[in-house]
Amino acid sequence: MEKMERRADELAAERHPGRPWFFRADGGVSEADPVRRLLEHRGYRPVRWFNEMERPLDGPLPEVPVPDGVRLVRPDDELCEPVRAAHNRAFLDHWGSTEQTAETWAQHWRSRTSRLDCSTVVLGARDEVLAYVLCAQWVERELYVNLVGTVPEARGRGLARAALAGTMAVAAASGRYDVIQLGVDSANPTGATRLYDSLGFTVDRTVPSYRLDRS
Repeated sequence: MEKMERRADELAAERHPGRPWFFRADGGVSEADPVRRLLEHRGYRPVRWFNEMERPLDGPLPEVPVPDGVRLVRPDDELCEPVRAAHNRAFLDHWGSTEQTAETWAQHWRSRTSRLDCSTVVLGARDEVLAYVLCAQWVERELYVNLVGTVPEARGRGLARAALAGTMAVAAASGRYDVIQLGVDSANPTGATRLYDSLGFTVDRTVPSYRLDRS
């Protein structure tokens, strides 16, 4: 921790001279988690809470109609940059979010954990990206939803709901997954937790985000 914090201080001073910065870290699952004790000992304090939610993929899935004027597609490399642009707009009002560069985004898009075959992108009448669900896999038989977003002008139309339902259907039909999981800010400004509740997701655990301010 000391080595990482020192290096981060150096990088912050080099890249953003004269500006304040902070460190952030997840605080483990339980109150007795040693990660929390380590962070609190070093002066970190919890500032936000995230719900880890999951839903089994066996049994009936919710039937969600696709809204008029849009279509759902599986993303490919041609959609990498358009989805990045949409994501940066969709997450402007989300706590802790920063703009994704083309390089960083492409690394995630093409990583070995990425599961584009189970991801879903919602395209409008001019093939513009309106919403998206991007998935990954780290654990056998478990699909994880990395990102869900809708561009501001398309919110309130049920696009993210349709996209996530589409991803759930594809994942279940593949036979490769038993459960689908995701994490959501408990204070998400778009009310995402209600969306996930309506699709049958339940909270498995709640994880705090810790922060240490630097001057």
